Amino acid sequence: MVLRKETRGQCPSCGYPNAYTETTGKNGQRVGWCASCQNKKAIAAILRGAGDSIPRAAGDDAYGPAETAREAEKRKEQASAIWNGAAPVTGHDPAGLYLAWRGLS
Repeated sequence: MVLRKETRGQCPSCGYPNAYTETTGKNGQRVGWCASCQNKKAIAAILRGAGDSIPRAAGDDAYGPAETAREAEKRKEQASAIWNGAAPVTGHDPAGLYLAWRGLS
């Protein structure tokens, strides 16, 4: 069994502190990921050596078109519909039973 060293730090793509992890894969290749931006294309470019020449923003053209205003409005409407469709927790629904079990009702 080969032990792989893992390093953590600031994401080179989004800049979020302690979200980036880099390690060595099973075949010796560098493997990296960010728990914050999860920007696989940017991190792959960094690992290939593109370095600072890649754009930092996930919405940049290098990563595909940014979300349009229409798409953003649609997502907002969908979220509002879910939020507004919520009902109060009662003692007989799964959430109420869970809270009662935890002693929080």
